[in-house]
Parts: sequence; C-alpha cells; structure tokens
Amino acid sequence: HPLVAAHRSARFASWGLPVADLTAGLGGDLTALAASGLHAVGLERDPAHALFAAANVGVSVARGDAASPPFDIGRMAVVIDPSRREGGPRRFDPSAFSPPWDVALALANRAKAAVIKAPPGLGAEFVPSAAELEAVQLGGSMRETAVWFGADVRPGLRRATLLPAGVNLDSDEPEASAEPVGVGPVLFDPESCVTRATLVTHLAYRLGARLMDPYIAYLTAPEPAFSPFAATFEVLESLPFSVARLKERLRAGSWKPDEIRRRAFPVEPDDLRKLLGKLEGSPVTLLLTTLGGRRTVFICRRLFASD
Repeated sequence: HPLVAAHRSARFASWGLPVADLTAGLGGDLTALAASGLHAVGLERDPAHALFAAANVGVSVARGDAASPPFDIGRMAVVIDPSRREGGPRRFDPSAFSPPWDVALALANRAKAAVIKAPPGLGAEFVPSAAELEAVQLGGSMRETAVWFGADVRPGLRRATLLPAGVNLDSDEPEASAEPVGVGPVLFDPESCVTRATLVTHLAYRLGARLMDPYIAYLTAPEPAFSPFAATFEVLESLPFSVARLKERLRAGSWKPDEIRRRAFPVEPDDLRKLLGKLEGSPVTLLLTTLGGRRTVFICRRLFASD
C-alpha cells in the first residue's frame, strides 16, 4: 500500500544512504523511495516487471536475482520483499519464500542497513536477536511484519505502528503487571499490530489496565481510557456462554448485537449471528472469549473519547 511504502521510506530517508530494492516487482517501494529524494535503484528477476518498474519510477532497474545482487550492498540500504507465491499459492513457510528466509537474512546482514518485508504472521523464532521487529497495520488491516537491520536499529526492539495516524508503541515502554485480575467495568480490545508485536502489557500500562487471563489479549480497568491502539467498551453484563442463555438475555435487555468480536473462542461471529436469529433493540457489542477454561460472553457498549 502506498501509505505503508511511504512510512517505510521515511526511515530510509533519515539514514541518507543509497538504497537498492532487491525485489523491485512493479516498483511500488521504489516509487516511495524515489519520492523521498533518495538515490534508489532496483533489481528484478522478471524482465517484463523490470521494464515496467523502470518506466513507472524513472530509476534504473537491473535484471537479476536478489540472491546475487550486482550492487555493492555493503555500502547501501536494501529492501527485500520475498515472494510468497512463487509458482503457486501463497506460502507461509519462510524457507519456501523466494529468496528463502536464510538468504534474505544473509543479504540483510551484508548491507549497511536493511528491511525484510514479511507476512504479518511471521513467527518470532524467525526474527534474529540483532534485528528490530515492526508490526505495521493500516486502518483495521495488518499489512506486514517489517524486520529491520543495521543503521539506527535497536536489537530486540518490538514496535507496533498504526497507519494512517502514524502512531507507535514499542517494547521500551513500561509494562503493566502480567498477573491477571478480575473483570472490571471497562474492557479493551487491542489492535492486531499490538498483539503481533507482543505489546499487550505495554498497552495495558498506557491504559491503566490489566490482563484478565495470561493467554487472552482482552484488557480490563476500573475506568475508561482511550488509545488508537484499542477499542474501549463498557461492560453491561457478562455470562457463561450458551446460545440459548445469550439470546434470552439479549431479548430481556432489548439489545441486538451490532458487532461480535472474539479471542480464543471456537464460534465464528457470523455463525453465532445466525444462531441468535433476528433481535431488536439497542445496539451492543459481544466480546467472546475463554477465561480460565470457561467460555464467556460480555455484552458491552462501545465507548469513544467524545462520549
């Protein structure tokens, strides 16, 4: 996405290094890099893509394999976006990427600075201790895990970035206690970039909140607080989950589920909506989860800072 590419290019611009995009494709990242005023070149294996990228961006795009770049990358910053669809469906095993993950890591470590663009679900075991992990979300959609090397990178740092607001949360910030507490009158549902970057307790500290369960990302607090990194809810009622019990309580409260969210819960929101059938009343949000091994549903009202 252009906004994600622009965000990434801003960090490259702060380094002031020449940049090589080793997997140029049609030139999406190259466009953002060139727009940042950087000296940028591209490398692309597919001859048609290389031609189109050069025409799209107006910079030099060489033909060749990312594993053997024709540039002195030891003096450059590089972008590596391994293909996950090489010759078939999308792959989730990094060793099956093109270039494979170990080759991408070797290239990143040879360069003066680098970023590897990885899928949002990349396992923590694939991120070297010397690298920095950034979980990038645009609106409600997780876009990528960016793994950064060299330059001003802080080894082991984890960062959540939410676009287009451009706000950040990182692992250098203080954490709330991980000891779970009982459910309070307010619940928070963190954004995906926070959970992907394993920063739930850091967000909890910002919100004055705590975990309800050591394995569930929902947070609770005695008072409302607001952050772009979480949705805030007032708890109207909580009950052990059963479809019949939930339907009865919604009817009694004159509530209808406007939104259904879940964490560690086996029922899909769309399936539950069908099971509940048509309901009338004030809109509410259902938060479905498992606490201490017990399926639980919270009937909530979404709160906003302007309320």
